[in-house]
Amino acid sequence: MREHPSLKRILKNHDFDRDLPDADRLHQVAMLFETGGLGIRKSPKDALRFHKFAAVLGHHRSQGVMGEYYETGTTEQRNPRRARALYRESSRASDSRAQYNLGRVFYHGLLGQRANRRNARLLFEKAAKRREKCAQAALGYMYEKGEGRCRKQPVEWTREGDLKTDYNHAKRYYGMAANQGCERSAFNLGHLFEKGLVITENDVVRYALAKQWYERAEALGYARAEQRIAHIATLDAASPEPTVEEKKKEADSDVDEMMDSDNDGETKNEPGAGRGSEGASILGSLNIR
Repeated sequence: MREHPSLKRILKNHDFDRDLPDADRLHQVAMLFETGGLGIRKSPKDALRFHKFAAVLGHHRSQGVMGEYYETGTTEQRNPRRARALYRESSRASDSRAQYNLGRVFYHGLLGQRANRRNARLLFEKAAKRREKCAQAALGYMYEKGEGRCRKQPVEWTREGDLKTDYNHAKRYYGMAANQGCERSAFNLGHLFEKGLVITENDVVRYALAKQWYERAEALGYARAEQRIAHIATLDAASPEPTVEEKKKEADSDVDEMMDSDNDGETKNEPGAGRGSEGASILGSLNIR
């Protein structure tokens, strides 16, 4: 590995036999093995090794990545307690991805942590300020639903940290995430306009904006958007008020695997994919991703 030209550029002037390990450089090498950047062959095993070294040396981003590895059990034995501790450590260092992951843990009550929606919201807000699109999308959903209740959670827990429904805030956060390439947020923004949850000049404008955002979602690869675009095309602009049957067919805002929480706290996605690739969904997906 030392002879690889890309690694040599990163590790320039670093003598393995003389110098102490450099956490930043180790993290950079780990990311190259994780993403296959600079022509380096992807190697989850090598990525894990370098992330582990960097995390031990206190690199907060690698600590967050190791939290994902320990949570999912991918190339590393699953360790919920260790994952939660690493998310906390990385969050304290203001790593947005770790703040989002820790918020997801609080939202669903994962990794042995009792659910606390207020803490989840505060963490999402911190991550959203640092342009973490998954956190922005999660906040949009929570504001749209008036806290974002998910299935399989005791009713009394949904009163903890409740948010009042605010469609304008939902629109704002969905827009932030959609403009960063989150296809589900673009779809949900179209849903807000289609159902008239956001005030517009008239119904013609409402459907035009809904179609615009559905088209954005479709362009980003979201399959359900095509159905909604076709539905809007059938509406009569002269009498835009939908019929009872049309209301039944109207889309509801979509959520990802983690927000819907059908997996009883088990995450099944690949670590790291949420940091840059668009496998990431609205609330979670360590493929978030």
